[in-house]
Amino acid sequence: MELTPEILREALRRYDEIEMSKVPNEEDIHFEFSPEFEEKMERFIEKVERGEPITVDEE
Repeated sequence: MELTPEILREALRRYDEIEMSKVPNEEDIHFEFSPEFEEKMERFIEKVERGEPITVDEE
């Protein structure tokens, strides 16, 4: 059997449909960020709002 672009497109469409059906609905996801993460994000947002340069290695 020859793999044509049409066959590959259909296989990808089916694969995507199967994988996406495994993702829970947003209202079914319950998650709380840790206080440490919340604090780091607050500091990060403040820096961005002040226009300060952001580096990856900052704690």
